[in-house]
Amino acid sequence: IGNIPLQKLQPAHVQKFYNEKIRNGRLDGKGGLSAKSVMYIHRNLREALSYAVKQQLIMRNVADMVELPKQKKFQATFLNEEEVQKLLEAFKGTYCYVPVLLGVGLGLRRGEALGLQWKDIDFDNKTIQIRRSLIPTKDGLLFHDPKTEGSKRIIVAPETIINELKAVKEKQDKDKEVMGEAYNDMDLVTCYGDGSPINPTAFGHSFIRTLAKNKLKHIRFHDLRHTNATLMLKQNIPAKVASERLGHSTIGITLDLYSHVLKEMREEAASKIEEIIFKK
Repeated sequence: IGNIPLQKLQPAHVQKFYNEKIRNGRLDGKGGLSAKSVMYIHRNLREALSYAVKQQLIMRNVADMVELPKQKKFQATFLNEEEVQKLLEAFKGTYCYVPVLLGVGLGLRRGEALGLQWKDIDFDNKTIQIRRSLIPTKDGLLFHDPKTEGSKRIIVAPETIINELKAVKEKQDKDKEVMGEAYNDMDLVTCYGDGSPINPTAFGHSFIRTLAKNKLKHIRFHDLRHTNATLMLKQNIPAKVASERLGHSTIGITLDLYSHVLKEMREEAASKIEEIIFKK
């Protein structure tokens, strides 16, 4: 639609553009855009045309007259309790272990786990504060604010995780003594042997290789976060509490993402009511 004069732009032009982008779910059937990406394009186009209407450059916003591609409802992938134990055993002793532990045990995102610093951990109160994320950029690795304002949060950690982190801290302190000035002290919880930060992309590759080596289910690191959320809800932890621990901006996001768990909980509630009232 870029070659069509603004005043001659018609709904059919925009609709054709969207249809081509979303063909077979990808641009030209390969390596293109998802329905969600087309939605982003639509929002920007609609806003630009709305401005053109206000400036009286055009009489109507043709973006309001097209049919948008429907997005497939997201289905989270998660591990069960047995799979979680096998996962932790597989990663034990590797530099990926702590991020994996934080992902499945606390629901941290990859960047949050790799950007965690010791000053964020209160060992006495067993709390971990999430206030930054480590991200790869063209200018190198940078610390960035969490995904949303709600992502800045304080999580009460299980004692097992706290003890694991204490052991890591003790080892790091010994490494600092041995390496002296050669140690790149960035106060990172997860780092290479010399204290340097771990590139999230390189970490991702190592994560996948370790899964394959141990013949474990192929998952993304982010699926550990889904696993944490699923296990919390299955243990009847209130959705409000789960939402706060995950750093979702609203409880509605939690309820929508994990509706599959809520369905099981509703069925379980019905069964319990039947046992109580009808003594079955």
